[in-house]
Amino acid sequence: MVFHRYSEHLISTIVILLTLCMWRCAAYLCHQADAEKDTCTCQFDDPTKKVIDFSPISRNDGQPEFPFDEYGTTVPDWTYAFNPCSKFDGPGVCKESSVCQQSKSTPDTVFNLGNPAPTTWNPEDENTIKVTYAPTDGRTSVVSFTCDKTAVTKPILKFVDESPPKTYNFVVMTCHACLETVPGCIKKGNSNSLTPGGVLCIIFTVLLVVYFVGGILFQKFGRGATGKELIPNYGFWSDFPILIKDGFLFMISPCTKDDGYSSI
Repeated sequence: MVFHRYSEHLISTIVILLTLCMWRCAAYLCHQADAEKDTCTCQFDDPTKKVIDFSPISRNDGQPEFPFDEYGTTVPDWTYAFNPCSKFDGPGVCKESSVCQQSKSTPDTVFNLGNPAPTTWNPEDENTIKVTYAPTDGRTSVVSFTCDKTAVTKPILKFVDESPPKTYNFVVMTCHACLETVPGCIKKGNSNSLTPGGVLCIIFTVLLVVYFVGGILFQKFGRGATGKELIPNYGFWSDFPILIKDGFLFMISPCTKDDGYSSI
C-alpha cells in the first residue's frame, strides 16, 4: 500500500512537471503569419499573444541599419553590415542582402551572409529570440535579438563568431526583444526626418515669432508706442475673438430657422 501511494505521488509529480514544461515551451513558440512576406514580426503562442516587431530598428531605404564596421570581431580584416528586416543595396553580391561581410584590405571581396526572406524565429527564453536568415551560397547568419531595457533609442550589434563554418552568429541588444513594454522604447515610424506637416508647422511658428517680435521692436523704437500699442496691428487682434464669433454665427445661420417676426 505504501509503495502504491508513493507511486501515485510520483506519477502526479511527473504529470505536473510535464504540464509545466509543455506550458513553458508553448510560451516560447513564436508564430509568423507569412515567413516570406512578414520578416519583421512574430506573435507568441502564450495567452498574452505578444507581438515582437523589429521594424523600428530596420531601414527600408536601401541602406543598412548597421553600416559596415567590425562590431567586436576578433578577425581584423573583416567588417559587417546588417539590416534586420529588409534587403539593402550593398556592394557586389550583397546588392540585395540582409547581412554582408566585406574585407577591409580588398573591399571588392564581399560575401552575402543571408537574406531576410524567409527567416526562422526560435525564441530561446523570455529574453532572447534567435532569427536565422535565408542562406545564400552556403552562408547564413543567426542573430540573437536580446532584451536590453537600456537600448531604447538605438540597438547594439555584436559579432560573436563563425560556428559552425559559414554560419555567422551575431547578437543585437534592443528593447524590442523584451516581452514587457519598455518605457521610451522607440516606436515604429520614429525617424529624424520631418513630415511635410511638421515642416509647415515649423515655418508657421518661425513666421509668427518674427511677426510679433519684429512688430513689437518696430512699434517701440520706430513709433515710440507703449503698453498695448506695442502689439503689432493691435486693433485687429483685439477684435479677433469677435470676428471669429461673427464668422461662426454666419456659418451656422443657414442651419437655424426663425419662424417668428422680430419685435418692433
